[in-house]
This record gives sequence, structure tokens and C-alpha cells, in this order.
Amino acid sequence: MVAPAGRRSGDREPRRRPGHSVLDRLGYRGIAVLAPVAGRWLVPAAGIVVDAPRPSLYRWAALGCATWAVLGTVGTDLLIQLVRQP
Repeated sequence: MVAPAGRRSGDREPRRRPGHSVLDRLGYRGIAVLAPVAGRWLVPAAGIVVDAPRPSLYRWAALGCATWAVLGTVGTDLLIQLVRQP
């Protein structure tokens, strides 16, 4: 078996955990904003994994809660208006 350039044939590729690709793409800020939708346990989990600064993590989580509350309210209001039209 021929190894790719820069690697010896005996070296193994490091195993990646499934959550790392999502965390790499979104970062702890993105995870904190999505936490109200995906589950509240994501914020502390992201903070532990990436060692995020707590004040910043809390700020982004609060922003996520406010954003999803506004989106839910506006979406529900638009849906009610759509259903109630004659």
C-alpha cells in the first residue's frame, strides 16, 4: 500500500469524532445561537469542548434565545394571518 505524500506507510490517520466537524464549521458562537432549537445541552457542551470564554458563550446563548423567540413569534403571527384570511 502506498502512503500519501508526506506520510509514512505505518502512520495512521487520526480519528475524528463526529461532533468536531459541526463544531469546526459553526464554532461555539453558532452552536450557542442554535442551542434553543437543537437542545439546551449544546451550549455547555460546546463550551467544554472548545474551552470558550464563559461571558461570550452566555452572550451568544442569550442572543440565540432572543433570535429564536422573535422568529417563532413572527412566524406564528404570519401563519395565523394566512389561515384566517377569507
